[in-house]
Amino acid sequence: MTDQFSARRRIGLLGGTFDPIHLGHLIIASEIFHRMKLDEIRFIVAPRPPHKNGIQASDDDRISMVNAAIAADPRFVIDLIEFERMGPSYTIDTLRSFRARGPHDDIFFIMGEDSLRDFPTWDAPEGIVEIARIAVATRPGVSVDLESIFRTIPTARGRISIVATPEVAISSTAIRKRLHEGVPITYLVPSPVEQHIEQHRLYME
Repeated sequence: MTDQFSARRRIGLLGGTFDPIHLGHLIIASEIFHRMKLDEIRFIVAPRPPHKNGIQASDDDRISMVNAAIAADPRFVIDLIEFERMGPSYTIDTLRSFRARGPHDDIFFIMGEDSLRDFPTWDAPEGIVEIARIAVATRPGVSVDLESIFRTIPTARGRISIVATPEVAISSTAIRKRLHEGVPITYLVPSPVEQHIEQHRLYME
């Protein structure tokens, strides 16, 4: 019989609205998977995060696009854990759910440098770094004073890793704008995602 400790895994969690998912998300996931020596990365689709409004595509469309984007990569898995809860979706709640699922897993919460800058204002940042290590993807033109973060959240010291990732200046906002203006998005999103967008005429009105 397999000992429960032998099943310990290194799991990366990449959350977002994915409205739509694009190649920048996948490049970051791939780089952090490699650099942090993870066993898998779970794409956590957010229903309606408290810090971000104005989601344009439906939940079903966003879930379908994430599935389409990662279907060919065995390292990546979609996870709808945040749809299992009612009300606002906070990172600390998601991490507590993951800790309950896998008490012995090593959890790595993935964020961008721009998010790290605001991390001290998040709900229960001390609880977040207690449960998970933070893998931070570098962002073009963004720098963060880590010592300032540590002064605000002393327990974060040793729990945050800055991961140099290729600087790909792609954003969901820019993609939606291009679609609204009738500008091609080829090579900015995976082909199956582009096909889904065209088939359902997302973001074009």
